[in-house]
Amino acid sequence: MSPNRLSNFTIVVVDDHSDFRRYLGVFLGRLGANVAVAEKVPLESAAGLWLLAEQALAQLLALQEAGLAHGDAELHNCIVCPTPLELLFIDFGSSVHRSRVDADGWEARCARDLEPILREAVFLQCALGRQVGPLAELSWDRIDRLFPSGDRFRRVIERHPDV
Repeated sequence: MSPNRLSNFTIVVVDDHSDFRRYLGVFLGRLGANVAVAEKVPLESAAGLWLLAEQALAQLLALQEAGLAHGDAELHNCIVCPTPLELLFIDFGSSVHRSRVDADGWEARCARDLEPILREAVFLQCALGRQVGPLAELSWDRIDRLFPSGDRFRRVIERHPDV
């Protein structure tokens, strides 16, 4: 199937089962849907979401530095508080302290916690163009681990005209 087959569609998946969303997202991503949707995000929306994603990354890294891995740092476990405007993580039911797992298990849990925010950062850079800072660099460095077609995302991000 052509990678641009879904480029004229906006696909919104609403389902509470994370495995279903992940597998459907991979399938649709191979058909070009993720990039097609990400490129059409309005600048003001993408900019606001980028700032919230930077907060999310900073919070996750601070938790990990303090010895706590969230365990379920999916986007549905982030809430945005309007006053003061800030992003907060909820649902720490799957969290684990560093002392309860071996070094390899800790590294794997920490990496998994960052994946949803890093994927979102890649999508947002499709709309914004290449960004700078820790979120941008980490998402760029891990793009091939986050997506089966990292080069496709790199091309979209790099060809984005500066605003």
